Amino acid sequence: MESYNEYSATERLSKLRAMNRLLASGELAPAVGPCDLCGDSDASVKFEYHDEDYGAPPIWGKPAQYCLCLHCHRFKLHKRFVEECQVQRSGSRS
Repeated sequence: MESYNEYSATERLSKLRAMNRLLASGELAPAVGPCDLCGDSDASVKFEYHDEDYGAPPIWGKPAQYCLCLHCHRFKLHKRFVEECQVQRSGSRS
């Protein structure tokens, strides 16, 4: 796991482990729609939590944690950094 949003990999892993424990115990409900980016609420779509804040104590809701569909989480939210890096390396902006 890499650093993200100025939080270290250790901080991110700590919150991920805490979240997995809470999900397993039922203290935190699984991520369900609608997606906080696209609004999709289709029950057949896989939803995931996305965190922006890995500080202590953990915050288990907005504005630190969002529910995103798999597509938005992986291909819109996180891919934006890959595309930004490619633009910076090429020296051009579109």
